[in-house]
This record gives sequence, structure tokens and C-alpha cells, in this order.
Amino acid sequence: MSKTKKSAASRTSGRNNPLTKQTPTKRRADPALATLPPGMVRHILAVQPATGFEYRYVSSAGAARVIHLERGALELRGGGEPAAVAAFRAGVFPGENPTRGGFFTSPDSIPLSAEATLLIEGGVSGDSIICRSLGSFDGLKVTLRIFREDEGGGISRILQEDIEDANEHTFPIP
Repeated sequence: MSKTKKSAASRTSGRNNPLTKQTPTKRRADPALATLPPGMVRHILAVQPATGFEYRYVSSAGAARVIHLERGALELRGGGEPAAVAAFRAGVFPGENPTRGGFFTSPDSIPLSAEATLLIEGGVSGDSIICRSLGSFDGLKVTLRIFREDEGGGISRILQEDIEDANEHTFPIP
């Protein structure tokens, strides 16, 4: 009995293909995300519109904080329309003890919110975020928002700043 290979179109027809439609993201779907590891703080960093963006956290003494990416996503905010996205990546680097993170998008600016859920080792009030909006080289206004999770699981916005250039900016974390 010979097997025939189906075309890609027939293999995906009739299936619920998550790449072909937009579905809302459910936060806290993973029970492991419900608790913070000792010595960590959880931040949600959001950049809107989504564009190339680099960031790092430093202590008040200037030492780089190690950051871990739990989740990176593009989110539809404000009732807008879905946008065409060729590529999106959220990541942290370098290697075993990452101290920098970023978003990388194609096209350069996407009318969505780029979001990263981060665990920051030893993060405290008085630290700073140092960031650069790579998509703002032509004056694109980008809004940076940072939310912090408290010990009870509540989330509150702790920072909101607008960036309109590609220069490096430093903002203290309350």
C-alpha cells in the first residue's frame, strides 16, 4: 500500500491553525507563572507601536541585572485591526546570564503592542531601565510601559514614558 503525500493546503484545511487567525492571549495559563522564584521580581514591559527596541536593567549602583524572558508576544490593544507581521522576536542575551533584552520586528513599526514578561534577579525600586527605540530613528513616537506584579499576584503600572528618538534613555524604576 503506497502512501501519498498531501499538499500543505490539504494538510492544514479543516484544522484550527493558530497562525492563520488571531486569538486572545490568556495570561496565567501556566500555573508555574503564578509564583515568583525567590529573589526575583516580575515585570511586563510593553512597547507600542511594536518596533525594534533594546533594554537592560541596572541597579542603583550601576550593576547589570540578570533578566529572564518568560514570554514575548504581540498584543492587539485599543480595539485596533490585526496587522500584517512578517517577523517578531522577543529575546534576552547574552548566553547563560542575560543582561540585555529586545524586540525585533518586521516591518519596522507594527500597530500592535510588543510585550515581554520578564523575571529580574534582585530587582528593586531604585533600579533603572536603560532603553533605546530602534524604530524611532525617524521620529516615531513609541510609548514604553512597565508593569510590576506584587506578591499577591496583582499587576500595576509603575512607569510610562514616550520616546521619539533613537537615543539611549534611562528611566528610574519606582
